[in-house]
Amino acid sequence: MTNKTKLVDELQLHPSIQRMARNMQYKLDKNANKKGWPEDENGQRGWMNDACSIEFLQRKLLEEVSELFDALEGRGNVALEAADVANIAMMLADKFEAGACSERVQDKERKND
Repeated sequence: MTNKTKLVDELQLHPSIQRMARNMQYKLDKNANKKGWPEDENGQRGWMNDACSIEFLQRKLLEEVSELFDALEGRGNVALEAADVANIAMMLADKFEAGACSERVQDKERKND
């Protein structure tokens, strides 16, 4: 059991949420060095860097939902594919909470001017 998993287990969360959180962390760790994610000017990948756009994450979410549907039809691990969907949803929420939403609205307003 990793320290991250232990932390989840110590929280007073519903067992289903604990399982999902463990699966989410597992998938984040497993995919930490996965190619295909935008890199910033320092070569760093991650959803909170400026190179990772909302649009990129929206496309990833659609890909992951498709993979979840495949798993539901017997072509994959449902729990792990659901964790991928949840991770991308979390990344989008993080970006919006960090102000990406206001930047995106401003960009749309500039395009309409």
